Amino acid sequence: GGSELPGVLDSDPVLGDACRRNAYREIDRVMIMRRNLSDLRMAVTREQRQLRRTVASGEIYCPPPANWWEACTTSAFERLDFYLQTIDTGQLLGKVSFWDMEPISTGWGIPTAGMFDLDVPADARRKGFATFLLGEAFTRLKNRGIVMVEAQTMQGNSPALAMYSKLGFETIGYGEVFRKGD
Repeated sequence: GGSELPGVLDSDPVLGDACRRNAYREIDRVMIMRRNLSDLRMAVTREQRQLRRTVASGEIYCPPPANWWEACTTSAFERLDFYLQTIDTGQLLGKVSFWDMEPISTGWGIPTAGMFDLDVPADARRKGFATFLLGEAFTRLKNRGIVMVEAQTMQGNSPALAMYSKLGFETIGYGEVFRKGD
């Protein structure tokens, strides 16, 4: 649903066992996380108030695919990109994409968006831009009727996990990423 390939979900032990029996080995684990937006109240910090004076956020509904891979993997779904840029120069400070998970989330009865491709340029990281961008995106998604956001990231990605935790995401599952053994 979210930002990384989930591999083989822990909820499918038969497939995981079949992979191991056929010389596949686990190379990483993916954490699957969700954030309920119905109780969304983004913290308004001094840093966030200062950012609001110098940056602007926007959205692009159903953006064209940026490359062949994106066309193959996400163009069949309704997508929404959010971006953050400086007011004075228009410099891009971050972007995040969401896809409508309706084909999957219909069974849950909860309108859900899958988050993927959160990107903040290296020279703009650790300045609060990702948190600000996601706060803006979550507010707009909530206003569109989205109740849940799902994201995925590798278990060893400490900066992403810290940010997700700060934003109120809860881990709901794990997946194993396999590679054919040498």
